[in-house]
Amino acid sequence: MRFSGLTPSQDRALHEFKQGRPVILTTDAQTLLCWAIDPSRSIDLTDGGYVILSAQRAKAVGLAESPVALQVDPVGGPTQLQFLTSSRTQVDLRPCESPDFTQSLIELAKQGRVMPAFYLRPLGTYAEGGLVKVSAADLSETAPLPPLERVSTVPLPISLHGKTIQTQALLFEGGPLHEEMVVLHIGDPHEVTAPLVRLHSACLTGDVFGSLRCDCGPQLHQALETMAEETVGCLLYLPQEGRDTGLFNKLRAYALQDAGLDTIDADATLGFEPDERDFALAATLLKKQGLTHIRLMTNNPAKVAGLEAEGIEVVERVPLKITPHEHNEAYLDTKAQRAGHYL
Repeated sequence: MRFSGLTPSQDRALHEFKQGRPVILTTDAQTLLCWAIDPSRSIDLTDGGYVILSAQRAKAVGLAESPVALQVDPVGGPTQLQFLTSSRTQVDLRPCESPDFTQSLIELAKQGRVMPAFYLRPLGTYAEGGLVKVSAADLSETAPLPPLERVSTVPLPISLHGKTIQTQALLFEGGPLHEEMVVLHIGDPHEVTAPLVRLHSACLTGDVFGSLRCDCGPQLHQALETMAEETVGCLLYLPQEGRDTGLFNKLRAYALQDAGLDTIDADATLGFEPDERDFALAATLLKKQGLTHIRLMTNNPAKVAGLEAEGIEVVERVPLKITPHEHNEAYLDTKAQRAGHYL
């Protein structure tokens, strides 16, 4: 996933895709209607329409190792689209030539946490009034990254397992999607050479509702407890739900896991990489606070590598030890065996 800003056209296109509306996509040779595929929404199918799938989705159903374009029969189209985007069943569709903008369209979808699958068809006689227009060339444009700005700092005492922990909440705003990000300070992280830092991706189901399907809630609590014991630490609460696929896609992946897939294969079935997060966002947040030498609390080697690639010196990796149970044991095994986490 690219870590950059969005042009106004890209931003508008993502909004339309999330609303289930088509976007008019213009190329030098033709004008197309383009929908982001969502099995819960209907699409106006017609002759000459085709589907674009990401490399991960194409591989998951045994079609190819790279993004593919497949022609869709208008008669059986709704069923075909359902299978193409929500199961591992291979559908017998005829490949067609992928347009030049295929990868840019997929990257844009992932950056906006939209499932990277699209239906395109000639504009024809479709009533285009009010639809957003985007040129294919604009899909590959990059825009300056909106700066991360600290907009608020307030004391935030929190209760954790019967104990009161005094924290300072720093609210930042900006980043690729201009989102809000919270950083919690326990004590003053600048008073030590290398403060303990935790990068925690938001997990509504685990952090708020106490879901047993993952280890996110226990990791969050343990990180805060350890920082409180050391009297100093910094926790970055990052808007990267579902390893940055978004809450909707995470819950859809849960349904696929209930059908027998592990977390990695479920994400691939939806068209995503095993981990879509870009840790440049976290590195930028740390630099904004003047924290460039840290002890990182994580079991994920990709976080260490991602921060170090962005100029953050990780002087120590501090493990997070969580006791597995019957509800998350398979999930943790997948993280260890397939994602290389140190568990």
